[in-house]
Amino acid sequence: MGNYTLRNKIVLFRLTEDEYKSLRSASHETGARSLSDFARTEIMSRIGSGRHARRFEDRVEIVNQMLVDLQAAVQKINRMVGQMAKQRMVKDT
Repeated sequence: MGNYTLRNKIVLFRLTEDEYKSLRSASHETGARSLSDFARTEIMSRIGSGRHARRFEDRVEIVNQMLVDLQAAVQKINRMVGQMAKQRMVKDT
């Protein structure tokens, strides 16, 4: 049955209509399977749940930094290829 963990405890809390809309919107934006799954993941990441869980914003920041680093590497490779092409043109003339 895989890594299925039986969840048999229930936590209830009340929200205002605006709070509920915000929660539902955030859940949708992250692509969570359900509102419950989103709420559980966010709450457990807040308390750590014994793992090195990170908040969604922290994960986004890490990905953003990786993209910045990747862009810098691509630019460096592009400059190197350009220099190699110039050297070859000089050599061929």
